Amino acid sequence: MVKLFLGTLMFVGMAKQCSKVDLYFRLDQNAHPAILVKIDSVIRYDQSAADSAQRSWAAEFSAEFNSSFIQYHPDKKTIHKLRRRISGVSIKVVGGNWCSDTRRELPKLCKVLYYSGLSADSLEYYRVDRDKKAIYPDFATGWTKAPIPDIAIYRNGKVIGHIFEVTRKSMEEDLLKILK
Repeated sequence: MVKLFLGTLMFVGMAKQCSKVDLYFRLDQNAHPAILVKIDSVIRYDQSAADSAQRSWAAEFSAEFNSSFIQYHPDKKTIHKLRRRISGVSIKVVGGNWCSDTRRELPKLCKVLYYSGLSADSLEYYRVDRDKKAIYPDFATGWTKAPIPDIAIYRNGKVIGHIFEVTRKSMEEDLLKILK
């Protein structure tokens, strides 16, 4: 009887773990998550800019973004914890398509937010040029010229933390620390 009980517990535990794996598998199979569509539309806007340097940076970033998004594999346990804390959160990123830190961190952020269940409507990406002057949209006009990317995390409309330039541990762990 004890063996049957332990066997049942083991099966239930494995089934729970498999359901989590299935969740990530299904998410990875979604070819066009809304968060990618949103970032792509911002980059496409920049690719049609009058400024040739801005067009060039946007084209380079566009080529890198999707492959970086696909290649990043956030820690599933941390993502599970984030999913419970993501309610009421919105994120504003000030970055530059020309900036290597933005190119590295923005795809990771998008992957983490996607797995965490944050709506694409809760993410905004504002760009600055090399002189850190705002490119449309101009939220960045009032920005304080912090290092970029400046990932500002809001809960219910109030800033609760920032990630500047690079992550300390990983994107998902740094976000979780801010959201605790």
